[in-house]
Amino acid sequence: MTPSKIIYRAMNGADPVYTGDTICKFCGMPAERNAKRYIKPTFTDIHFLGPGDGVCTACVFALDDRRGQENTMPSCRKMSAIYTLHGYHKFDALSAFELMMDPQKAGVQDGEPFLFFLNYSKKKHLFYKARVSFSTRSFWVQTDNIGFMFSPDEWKDVANMVQELYSYSKEEAKKKNPMTYFTKAEILSLMPSLHRIEKFGANRFFAIKESLMMYKSHPAYEAIVYGIRPKDDNDDRTKNGRQIDTRIDGNIQCGTQRAQQNGLFD
Repeated sequence: MTPSKIIYRAMNGADPVYTGDTICKFCGMPAERNAKRYIKPTFTDIHFLGPGDGVCTACVFALDDRRGQENTMPSCRKMSAIYTLHGYHKFDALSAFELMMDPQKAGVQDGEPFLFFLNYSKKKHLFYKARVSFSTRSFWVQTDNIGFMFSPDEWKDVANMVQELYSYSKEEAKKKNPMTYFTKAEILSLMPSLHRIEKFGANRFFAIKESLMMYKSHPAYEAIVYGIRPKDDNDDRTKNGRQIDTRIDGNIQCGTQRAQQNGLFD
């Protein structure tokens, strides 16, 4: 099962028909169309491609940008989406985190093949870099430039800490457009300005930062920050609009709990 075949099936409701006496340069299936027509001089991912000199029916469909122009169905490279054998679920940045933590909300069923594409730029084709997943407990997430395995349970504590940073105070909650303690750029770098740290609480911030430093270089960290929603800092039990388990369980614990255990709050 190739990524382009899943995309074709998801968006057309039927399997592609493979014909031709050459091999698809993108997926290795039988092909008849000349690959040079689809690989322009500006194409920079040639190292992802195989030795074939054709492009199959499914990959032609995945590469086709005219669908978006004709408004018949969206272009694959211009959206983030989850693809299954039963359809596709297009999502925006504010839904990315929730779907990463629980792909079943997009109709994914354990044991069946699916693709998870997180397209930051909305400019790049991702299918020929992606890997097919079969489990919602551990699956491949493909972004513009890199792909990685993601296990929601393993990243739950990191997500909780990021959520603490990307929250707003009780005073801000009263405003029409509340500002979070830190911007997403500051959470990615973990180097915010001093006045923001003071407002959040220095001991609280540095306790969370210490815990997050070992994760910040992983692409999953960027994906979590990209898709997280702001929340009211006073709502301890609700994150991203749903109830979560904040009890300490093995290695799963949020940044606040770690700081409390170490006596790092004022």
